[in-house]
Parts: sequence; structure tokens; C-alpha cells
Amino acid sequence: MINNNKDDNKFLYIWRNKFIRNNIISFLKNEKRFYSSYRYDRIFSCSWMIGNGYFQLLKDKVERGEYLTFVHKNAYDRPFGDFGIPRSLTRKKFDNGRSIIFDSNSIFNKEKAAIHWDLKFYNSLFKNYSNYFLNHNQSLTEFIVIEYDNLKALQVLIENFNYLPSIESFFRSFEIGSYECSFYIFNIFKNEIFKSKKHLTRIWNIILNYSNIKKELINSETINQRIEFIINKCKIPVAITKQDLESFVPFIFEIKIFKHKLSHIIDCIKSIIQLKELFVSFITSINDKSYKLKFPKNQEIICSPPPPSSRIDKEFKMLNKLILNLNDINNNNNNNNNNNNNNNNNNNNNNNNNNNNNNNNNNNNKDKIKFILPDIKEIESSISKFNNIQLDTIICDFNQTNTTIDQLGLIKSLYLQLLPFTNHFNCFVDNWNYYTINYENNYENYKYFKQNDNYIVKQTIRFHSKMFGQYNFNDWVDCIDDNKLFEYCKGEKQLQINYINKINNDLNSNSNNNDNNNNNNNNNNNNNNNINNNNNNNNNNNNNNNNNNNNNNNNNNNHSILKCILVNLIWLDDIELINYLIIPDDVVYTQIDLTMFISKLKSIEMFDFIYKIIKTSEFKNKEFVSNKTIILQRLINSDKSMILEHYKKNYSSDYYSLVNSIDFTDKVYKFETVKFIYDNISDFKDFYKVGTFSNVFNFIPKTLNEIKYIVERIPKNNDYSIPSNYYEQSFCEYIIEDRFKDFQEGRFTPEKGNKMLFLYFILNKEYRNNKKNSNTLENDQIITENYKLNLKKFLKFQKYPSVFRYALSTACSINDFHFIDLIMEEAKTSTIKYRGCNIYSNSLMEVISSIGDLEIFKYIYLKYPDLVISNLKRVGPRKQEIIGLFVCCSSIQLSILNGHIDILSFILNILNSFNPEKIIIRSSHMALSYNNNPLVNHFVNTKLFQIE
Repeated sequence: MINNNKDDNKFLYIWRNKFIRNNIISFLKNEKRFYSSYRYDRIFSCSWMIGNGYFQLLKDKVERGEYLTFVHKNAYDRPFGDFGIPRSLTRKKFDNGRSIIFDSNSIFNKEKAAIHWDLKFYNSLFKNYSNYFLNHNQSLTEFIVIEYDNLKALQVLIENFNYLPSIESFFRSFEIGSYECSFYIFNIFKNEIFKSKKHLTRIWNIILNYSNIKKELINSETINQRIEFIINKCKIPVAITKQDLESFVPFIFEIKIFKHKLSHIIDCIKSIIQLKELFVSFITSINDKSYKLKFPKNQEIICSPPPPSSRIDKEFKMLNKLILNLNDINNNNNNNNNNNNNNNNNNNNNNNNNNNNNNNNNNNNKDKIKFILPDIKEIESSISKFNNIQLDTIICDFNQTNTTIDQLGLIKSLYLQLLPFTNHFNCFVDNWNYYTINYENNYENYKYFKQNDNYIVKQTIRFHSKMFGQYNFNDWVDCIDDNKLFEYCKGEKQLQINYINKINNDLNSNSNNNDNNNNNNNNNNNNNNNINNNNNNNNNNNNNNNNNNNNNNNNNNNHSILKCILVNLIWLDDIELINYLIIPDDVVYTQIDLTMFISKLKSIEMFDFIYKIIKTSEFKNKEFVSNKTIILQRLINSDKSMILEHYKKNYSSDYYSLVNSIDFTDKVYKFETVKFIYDNISDFKDFYKVGTFSNVFNFIPKTLNEIKYIVERIPKNNDYSIPSNYYEQSFCEYIIEDRFKDFQEGRFTPEKGNKMLFLYFILNKEYRNNKKNSNTLENDQIITENYKLNLKKFLKFQKYPSVFRYALSTACSINDFHFIDLIMEEAKTSTIKYRGCNIYSNSLMEVISSIGDLEIFKYIYLKYPDLVISNLKRVGPRKQEIIGLFVCCSSIQLSILNGHIDILSFILNILNSFNPEKIIIRSSHMALSYNNNPLVNHFVNTKLFQIE
């Protein structure tokens, strides 16, 4: 740090405070600091500082030009996989073969890091690290700052370092949604864009021909943002025609209207209005019913074998018919609204209004209202009629309980205004079906598409009358359990109650009809017996058997329907509503039924209800004992921890009679369920059935506290292990500092691949403790020799670099030069090789080259030059003058792969000292990414190596 009088005065002022001074000294004496203390000059990873929130520290280091690495993720032996924030296909199409990483810890990510920095910061960044961001890498820097829409960085690059972007940068930034950067670049090329019809046409092609990327459909939010940006921000008018566009289609929105918020629907309509010049002919063709649906050029039918052309034509005609009927459905909506007004007037003057109604009806038949887009003022007026909560409400959640009649009519009008502009092949049919079913109770068109195999209509939703609370008992006969009951009438409680009452009536009627049929048949049998007792006895017995079978089948059907309804109501978790359902005592519940019930449970109240009806049928079902076992097993397997607690407390006799029959084998559980098990570990007599972090008991911890919670509750006479994917430094610290006795006694055994990391911490713990108690130099020497011997005992069994990497990386990060020296000393005498290199020294050099630790690289080169040079000289079986990425030594591979310019420069200087020939890298062996692209540009352009 920079020392000056002001800094000294601040330090002395703080140090005089006794409380602060004692706490600092106590902190420094804490042994646990060994695991998490980092020297200021040993912190050089930008990603680490950003990830841990040290923004000011990074700012200070950048302004001072201290050594830093900019890699997002270290790689050891292969190119980067998919990690970081997912990127869209729109973004990826500009990558030109590079593997661009959108990382939350990037120095350019304005959402997390860049909000802490200003123009001065980026000026220092580019100036002090010019090999990475300027010189031969300006265009790459521009590419990545646009990726993060970092206007400050872009502004500094252009204004302070004379970088001139191209107009392509405007189009890319606009298309990927980096609107701040895009507007800045737009102002540079403003005159050129307005003068060029080619540029204007390209802008509107980006907005309207979104489906040109076959595998990615641009969502409606993005389209609205693009239109808002171009028309209202850039002030670029719609000054082109449809003919100027590549393949204009009027259905620009990929949207299920009923699944979006009202405010978003209004935004979509605003976008349509701003582009209304482009839709004049489309709207005219709807009104005069001349519209002809066309298949977009870039859309294809994927089907094998190909469908018959007659089937495609039929589907096209049906779709076209619906689109042409838009005007009719719109007129129906207007007529319904007019009828509401006329009905109000009827209360004042029935005779006059009857005449008026007749005249209006005649006029409506003659002059139907045409489809017309509203203007912006009408839309703004519509917005004013809804409060903020309503604007934030999804369309399908509106009903008569949360809106007025006028508001509901307005919502329907907005729905119909957007409907024609939704994708005719992917969304239109679902949007149409929802409207006609929900508002008109009309299933005609829905049934047509449901009954036929569709080839051009994609992703149609399975609508069902139960979703809308529109009752039809026969619909339950072939209904599936899909948790969709009342999906589109969630807030209409009275409608739902009426629906349940109708179910009760129909189920009851079916049962009564069965009883009446049996009585009638019995009477007929008696009459027949009186007429001819001998001849009809056998016939009557057969009839009785058939009647009984029919009766049983009808009861079974009723019970199946009842249980299906019950599952849907359990999922709704409305205890008031489910109490309206009449459930007979003779219903038999199978294990499958109970499994479904438990899986749908959300509350304790619903569990009590279900448990009550199951108990009621206990004497009717001989298999109930095994079913009770299913209840507890499913509660555990479904991770219903809150209900488990309730079950044990309120149904304790059942719980204790079943708890030891639970099977935990091959299941994965959430922490809350595992917590319940270990809070009640004494309930499980056979601990092996529970296990801990083993194949028997699968639990993947997310935090160290979760591990601690479980480990501290394991019975003392039982061993345990930890999943191999959770060997983090904090866990090692916990075991060694708090549970070291478990390790010594063999209760805890680390996974094979992670023993080196544990050994490293254990050896250091013993070494630090011994050094702490040592008083003489002779004792220190003995302690060091013992340390070496213990290290050797373990190292002789390790034959693969991956075993060492985590331990070596940890040693480097905490500046443990003592351990590093021991590894290099061991390498001097070791004959163990891996791929032709000394396994110990080369493993350390691999780690250093991957993480970019220049200080330690310089340290081992000065102290152990022969070992370092020996590893750097190693090449594969190919020609010596050709050093490909997978042929040259691993230090060169990894410095290139991770993009460490300073590390590779240091290596090349070493190599040049004994081999001045230029290194050649085969391009086929290089994986370009943002991590290493600056490095490649730098070295190729400075001609320090060449690419073939």
C-alpha cells in the first residue's frame, strides 16, 4: 500500500484504541487464519475480488497497475465448457467461432461490478493493462464491453484511446439488446443511418423478421424493447414498405396472450400501433375476408414420413377460416357490450327500447364493425381505468370478482386487438381457443384441432372445461390428473363451489340410478317367478349377477372420478372448497391413490383432511395396514418435512409403528427432510438404513452449515463420509479444526481423490503446532524433517497430477512457500514420471500456469531452474520445431488456454535463453475464447510466436 503522512496519522489514531488493537491482535493469533488469510500483494485474481465483493481493492490495484489476472475460470487440461450465464443464439451468432463467456464476475459486468467504478477506473484499466485491452485487442475489448452493455468502458475506449467503432457495432449492440452502447454508437453514425435506405431496412428486418434464426424465437418483450428503442429513442420512423423487408409476416408476436400480464399486452398493442403503416393491407384483408395465409419461407414441417398435401391444405384452410372470423368474434364482443348498455336502458322505457333494440339488431346485421387499431390516446385511456395491481395481473386471472363489467369488456377488447398479430402457426390457435372457451363457452374449433393430427399448428394447449369451471360431468370420464382444475378461474370461489355441488349431485344420481335399476330388476324377477318358477330361476340368477357386476362397475367408475377430483382439489390446497365434496365411506384407496395424494400435499390442514378420510375407510379396506406404510414413506420421499413433524406429533402411534420399515435406499433428499431424520435419529433403530452421505442415503449438501448439522447428530459409534463434490476448503477447515478426532480414529474417511487436500491441511496443522511449541533451532530442524517424512509417505502412492492440483492451488493461494519448497525438493530425487515429466514439479507448474501466479513461477525458477527448464523442454513425439497446444509442455498449454500473457511471456524468455527459435502453435490445437483471445492477438502481432 502507498504510505504517506495522512495514512500514518489514520493508522496511529486507530491503533490507540485499546478495544480495536486487542481485537486485531486476537485475530492475528487465531490459528484458523491459516485457511483464509491472503497477503495483499498475493491477491491478483479480478474474478476472485469481484466474486467476494472487494470492489474497492480491485479499483486500487487497477489504478496502481499491479499484477492482475483476468481469467474467468481456470482450466487444466481441456478447453472451456459451458459455464457462466447462458447466452442466446442471437448473441452467439456474432462469436465467429470463439467461446465467449458471459460471466457474472467479469470486470465489465455493469450489473454486479461496474456500478462501483467510473470513467477513471476504465481509463486506468486500459492504460495499465494495454496488452490485454488495447494495442492489438481494441476490437476484442469493444466486442466484450458491448456484450455487457457497459457504456462507461465503451466511452473511455472511444474517447480516450481514439478507437473508432464500425457501423456493424451498432447493429450488433442493437440486436443483442445492449441499448446503452447501441445508442452511443448510433449517435456516431446517425447521419449515415438516416441517409441509407439499406441501413434502415436492415433495422426493421431485425425487428420484424425475428424467426430468421430457426432455433430461437425472439420473445415479445424483446420486440417491444426494440421498437421502443428505434422509434422513441433513436427517432427512426417507419419509412419503409413491406416490399423492402425480406419476408414480412403480420404475426410478429410469439405470445400466449392469456399467460401474460395486462401491462405487457398493452405494450404489445402500443408496438403494433407504432407500426400500423405496415399492417394496412393485412387489416384490410381481414375486414373484406380476402386474407390468404402463407407459410413463412424459413419455417419447415419436420415430419417423417412427410404428411399428405391434402392434410396440409385442410389445416391451412381451417387456420385461414379462424383468422377471417376475427371480425365476427370482435363484433360479438361489441354487441355483448352494447346489449349490456341497452339492458340498463330497458329499465327506464321498455317499449321504446324494444323498438330501438330491433332497429339496432337490423343495423348490426347490415353494417358490421370493422377491425380497426386504436390510437395511442385510446390505449392510454385504457390504462387509466386499471390500478397498478390489475396492470400487473395475468390475463387468465381476471374474472368478475376482481374487475368491473366495463373493465372485463375492455380486457376482452385488448385481447382481440392483439390476437391477429400473434404467430398464426404457434400461438394463434391457443389464443383463439382460450378466448372462445373462456368468454363464449364454445369448444367447436378446439375440438377440431384436438381430434386431428396437426402438422403446421404447433404446441397447442390441452384445454379442458374443468380449467374454466364450466361443468360437464362426462368430461371427467376421460380426464387425466394434471392439476388443472380451476386453472383459469382461480378467484371465483362461488363458481367453484357450484361446480363441486354439481359433481356431488351427478355422483349421487348415478348411485341412485343403480339402486333403482336393481329394485326394478328385482321386481321383474319376482313377477317372473310367480309366472313360471321353474323356467326362470336360472335366468333370474344370471340377471342378478349381471346387475351386480354393472352396479360394481358403475360404483368403481364413480369412485375413480371422485379420486381424480380429489387429487385436483388437494393440489389446489383449498380446505374450504374440498369440504364441499361428498366422499362416501365405501371408497377404497389403493397405494397408488395414496402416493398421488401425498405428492400433491402442500399444507398440514390438507393432510389432516386426507388422513381422516383414509382412516374412515380403514374397516372397508383389508390392505390398509400396508397403505399406512405408504403414507410415511411418501412423506419422506416427497420431502414433506413440515408435515412429517406434524405426523409424528399428532399421529404418534401410527408413526412409531411404521418408522423402522422405511427404506432410504437409492433416494435423494432435500436438507429439510434429512434434518427431520437426524433430529429424530433415535427413532430409527437400524442406522445402516439411514446411513450418511453414502450410496444408501443420498443427500447433496449445499452449504457447510448443512454438513455440520448432520455430522454433529451422527451417533458416536458410526462412521461417515462426504460426497466427493463438496471437498471445499471450508469443509477441510471444519473437519481438521473441529472434528480432527474423527479423522484420527477413522470415523471420517475422505474420498480417495481428495486425500491430498486433507493431508496438506493436516500436515500443516501438525507443523504449526510443533513450531509453536518449539524453543530451539535443533527442534525446528527435527520438526521439518518429520514433516518431510510424513509428506513422502503419502506422495509415493500418488501417480496422477489431478491428485495434487487442489492442494497445490491452495498452497499457492495462501502463500505457503514452505510446502512449495518441500514439493520441489521431493521432485529433485523422485523418479516418478507422468507423460515424460517429473510428476511433482510439473504438477506445481501446471497449477501456477493455470491460475496465473507469476510470483511463484519466478520463485521456483530462481530456486530450482533445472527442474523448471527440464519440464519446459519436454515436447511430444512430433517434430521438435512444431510445438502444438497438445504437444508442447503443459505450462505453455495452460498459459495459452487460460490467457495469461505475463506467464507466457516469462516462459518464452526462459525458452529463448537456450532455444531462440520461434514457437509455432497449430491453430487446429487452439480453443479460442475470451480468456485467451487477447493473448493470441498479442503474441501473433508482436511476432513472438506464429500460428499455423
